[in-house]
Amino acid sequence: RLLRAYPALLESGLRAMLLLAQDFDLHILIPMVTSVDDVEVVSDLLDQLCRETGATRPRLGAMIETPAAALSVKDFKHLIDFISFGTNDLTQYCFAADRESVLVESYSQHADPAMFRLLALTTEAAPDMPASLCGELAGETEQVAAVVASGIDTLSVAPLLIPEIKEAVRQIGLASVAVAQ
Repeated sequence: RLLRAYPALLESGLRAMLLLAQDFDLHILIPMVTSVDDVEVVSDLLDQLCRETGATRPRLGAMIETPAAALSVKDFKHLIDFISFGTNDLTQYCFAADRESVLVESYSQHADPAMFRLLALTTEAAPDMPASLCGELAGETEQVAAVVASGIDTLSVAPLLIPEIKEAVRQIGLASVAVAQ
């Protein structure tokens, strides 16, 4: 939202990323997507800058942190190459419960069946698109099977959790799921 309010800042950031992409395997992730317009603005400007500079377009993704983004991915999937779920924010917005408020913490359940249905609805709307997940949910070994069943193929966890999450993935027999920090 800040970058849409200040387009020069968005352009400057994208130009810097295009320079870095010349030397690094860079992926751009649009944070806090809430509408198709959020993705279109970034995608269109990125395309314009690639044409202008002759740069190759880096892979572009959408951070799914709002229910609106999760339910709208079918409308903007043609503009992106991957999705990444931010389950801490997605849980907060899905259950209208600030995760840092003890007054409503019982409502903020990231392993609730509703969350898994929302993850699955989103990945089903973009079946061939890589889907990663970060947040507390990614680091819970007892939830790995449900997360993977929801269509997630990459989990991002704290370095100390990598061995136990990899073992949980092995236990469900899916070596194709990546675990990264």
